[in-house]
Amino acid sequence: MMDDKQLQIDVSRFPLKHETFERKQELGDKLVRLRTVSRHAEVRRRNMAIAFSSAVLAAAVVLAAVFMMRVSTIGSGSTATLPCGSVVAVGQGGNVKYRPFLWRFGHRVVELAAGSARFSVVSGQGEFSVETGFGSVSVLGTEFEVCQQDSVTAMVRCFSGKVAVNVDGAAPVEVEAGEETVVTGDVVAPVRALGDNDDNEEIEVNEEPETIIYDNEPLATIVGEMEVRFGITIDGKQLCQGITYSGAFYTGDMDLTLKMVFGACGLDYVIEGNQVALRKNE
Repeated sequence: MMDDKQLQIDVSRFPLKHETFERKQELGDKLVRLRTVSRHAEVRRRNMAIAFSSAVLAAAVVLAAVFMMRVSTIGSGSTATLPCGSVVAVGQGGNVKYRPFLWRFGHRVVELAAGSARFSVVSGQGEFSVETGFGSVSVLGTEFEVCQQDSVTAMVRCFSGKVAVNVDGAAPVEVEAGEETVVTGDVVAPVRALGDNDDNEEIEVNEEPETIIYDNEPLATIVGEMEVRFGITIDGKQLCQGITYSGAFYTGDMDLTLKMVFGACGLDYVIEGNQVALRKNE
């Protein structure tokens, strides 16, 4: 038989039961905290990646929209070929705008902002439409002229083919070759034959000098008109951004026009030959 001394066990070599559980609990809590921190970090990284991708996509959409809606302007007295091959001749004091990118998808629409313009439209490429202050003129292929006196009064002349004059509140009116109609407000007058003085000659680009009155017109547009009208090149066009001009433009006097326009807009300039360099007034 074993005596009492042999039965004695040195329990100091073994951890107490409750101490073991406490150690396991402590390690388990640390693992839980580490997993929680790791999950939170992963969620943050994923959210940041999503936010960055969204920002890049939004910027791309904005840039694409800006490019798609970019506007080209054909100034007074100019003749230009549109992307579809149609030709527009803008009369004195006229202004035509269009969006080149949209023409790739058959959106053949121009805006006659002021004055008169004559159009020779290429057929076989879908409808061609001229938007004006009084309504719109749509064609499939023809030659016609729109003379807009203001936002409610205009004359539409057709030289070949046929056009439709569309005014809100009135039925479309068809104008055939050799006919014209007058629009006043929402009333379209009955068509009539072109008068004896309404011949079929193209609009002259270089007509007699006249005075054009602008009202809050972007300076960049007027600078383009100066280059066409006076045969000059203007440097420093970036200074024109965000500036508008209200006043006279003398088509027969370049020096007076430069002085009045740039002086009113707070810009100075230097002329060397046919080069005009813009700079800020000091």
